Amino acid sequence: MLTVLNRWRTLTVNWWAAGLIMIGLCVLFILGLGVNTADAGRAARLEVERSRVLTERQNEAAQLQKELDYVGSKEDIEHRARTEHSYMKPGETRFHIENMANLHNYTIEESQMRADYMQADLE
Repeated sequence: MLTVLNRWRTLTVNWWAAGLIMIGLCVLFILGLGVNTADAGRAARLEVERSRVLTERQNEAAQLQKELDYVGSKEDIEHRARTEHSYMKPGETRFHIENMANLHNYTIEESQMRADYMQADLE
């Protein structure tokens, strides 16, 4: 034990108690530092996730804006007229292949099934 004389009083220090208090404070500091580090890591992961979701949403919005700009445009109307209604421009010639089997090495039955399927898509 150490006795310190002060002007007003005498102070006695128990080194074991002081040491235990210091060790306890260090443990509390280390635990607090670990909790702060874990919180910082969690916050960083949340920020990365939020950034990823924001980027996805911005890409979706850009894609939707492209679609909105395209719908009703001259190109869209022409594409729909040609694919859905079989319209042609003046002077164009349409070719219709009767026997797809010769073109793609299909059997007659497979060729007929493809023709039926394509006809169903047009209707």
